Amino acid sequence: MMKCVLLLLVLIDITHQQHILPEHRRSHCSALRSADIMEYAMPVIQRIQENYEKLRREHEEILVKLNDISHQQHILPEHRRSHCSALRSADIMEYAMPVIQRIQENYEKLRREHEDLLAKLNGLIPLTCPEGWVLYDQSCYLFSLWRFASWLAARDYCQSKDAYLAEIRSDPENEFVKTQLRKMVMKDVPMIDRSYYLGGTDEGHEGDWIWARTGESIIYNNFIPPEPNSYKSLPENCLTMFAFLNYTWNDDLCDSPQYAICKTRAHF
Repeated sequence: MMKCVLLLLVLIDITHQQHILPEHRRSHCSALRSADIMEYAMPVIQRIQENYEKLRREHEEILVKLNDISHQQHILPEHRRSHCSALRSADIMEYAMPVIQRIQENYEKLRREHEDLLAKLNGLIPLTCPEGWVLYDQSCYLFSLWRFASWLAARDYCQSKDAYLAEIRSDPENEFVKTQLRKMVMKDVPMIDRSYYLGGTDEGHEGDWIWARTGESIIYNNFIPPEPNSYKSLPENCLTMFAFLNYTWNDDLCDSPQYAICKTRAHF
């Protein structure tokens, strides 16, 4: 934590020096070079990012285990459920909740530290994305040029790129994505036929939309009534950006062939 404080003080001092130095001296001041900033910043950023990823994996593993326990409870005969102490909610809560709470607290703390550092460095050191990806804010986006057979296939593709199906958290981000989709040109594929999977789902909890990667409730959304509506009572449990309705959000079948939007953090 002390390293983070020292780093922030160094960055604030550097920013102040940049502001007060005459323009002709800034380019000659070695203390203000990106290489110097990188020397101080990168070890701390790398440590925070490694811890952040470790906690994210632990969080996802616990969610998987809890989902598996819930599944086991569901398939057990009713007369056995009340006698199976390993599956009682009280036992699950006793052992799981303190661990989940600790991980979530550390996860949020590291996430805030990581984002604060990125905000301080943004503008001093340019962020970059892999070839073919598009930079926005502090993230990189990949818009697939082919359809995937299902939401799961799209998710797996993004994971193979060290990314995830996009989670859109604000109106400016949503407008950025829509603008990129409108720019795309696909031979023999009319825009009206293109829809894109996002990382949201309400499978197993109808009407309660979450980001599947983290289990967080979806706060911002761009649904336009009557969506989401599970059209004709079909199990439309996966989130898409619907081309036919100007890329507003839509609930769709999870095995519907769609394109995908992948998202990952930008790097220095």
